[in-house]
Amino acid sequence: MPTYEEVETGIQHVQELEAFLHDFLPRLPEKELKDGEDLLPYVTRLDLHPPGFLEGSELTWEACDCKSPEPNGDDHRPLVLMRPGHPDAVGLTIKCVRWGSWKICVECCWIYCRVVLTHLRF
Repeated sequence: MPTYEEVETGIQHVQELEAFLHDFLPRLPEKELKDGEDLLPYVTRLDLHPPGFLEGSELTWEACDCKSPEPNGDDHRPLVLMRPGHPDAVGLTIKCVRWGSWKICVECCWIYCRVVLTHLRF
């Protein structure tokens, strides 16, 4: 069983990831990106600082099929983080990235924004 400190660190990592993705993904030129393209040059170009735990990991563009992820069994249910939306947003915007075996999508509209993290099976 994980210790309190391990759980707290995990939650802090999720908070850092959620904040980074909400800052990063809306600024990407999605029409120019190709599936599997390395996004780290964009992180540098935008002068962003990703969470330390992402260091040394690949972060790639994931073509969006725009469907809600399906659960892959009890240990692979998506994790969803919500926050209020943007009052000036038009329609629903969905942008996805791949980080290791995780597909991470940010979906935003004027009512809500959510980050959906899905562990993919290979």
